[in-house]
Amino acid sequence: MNLVERFFGELTPFIGEKSFASTRELADAIITFLTARNDNPRRYVWKAKGEDIFRKIDAARRALNTQHNSISETPH
Repeated sequence: MNLVERFFGELTPFIGEKSFASTRELADAIITFLTARNDNPRRYVWKAKGEDIFRKIDAARRALNTQHNSISETPH
């Protein structure tokens, strides 16, 4: 799980059961969440190994190159 997923995993229960009449109300709820979280901060600790991260980056690059090559080979 990456840091963004973890952040939204914590935010979702806070706002998930509520209904908002406007984006302003939603933004205010998110700010309230952030304020409460900042009052009692907890570090996000990166647990992935560097080798695993590089392996995933390489796999993503290969997948993108394969996709790009198959698109460029399609007649237009």
